Amino acid sequence: MSFVQQHLREAAAILERLDVAAVERMVTVLARLKSGGGRLFFLGVGGSAANCSHAVNDFRKLVGMECYAPTDNVAELTARINDDGWESSFVGWLKVSRLRWPAISPAVAASMSMVSTLPSRTTCWPST
Repeated sequence: MSFVQQHLREAAAILERLDVAAVERMVTVLARLKSGGGRLFFLGVGGSAANCSHAVNDFRKLVGMECYAPTDNVAELTARINDDGWESSFVGWLKVSRLRWPAISPAVAASMSMVSTLPSRTTCWPST
């Protein structure tokens, strides 16, 4: 079996394991968020920061949804890390962004359980 055949076989096996109901719940959550004028925040470090930046671009450009990733503003993020420490850098950024707590209800959090199955540490935070 060639490398390409093996890759495609593995990709198909991964797609077969996706929880379709969880994906559909996520779509519903995101549609409600958009129709309600909410915002979506993506948080990630390392390679996941790049994934977050890409997701922000796609949601803004293709979906027309307001969303942000704090790692896209390198100057502010590094200033917060320098002045306040890494542990609070995202918290400070989100406070200035008027993220309200709880950002999501327990029901919405449960419907977003598929996020925890993604192969990265990317986190999605919807906020109205």
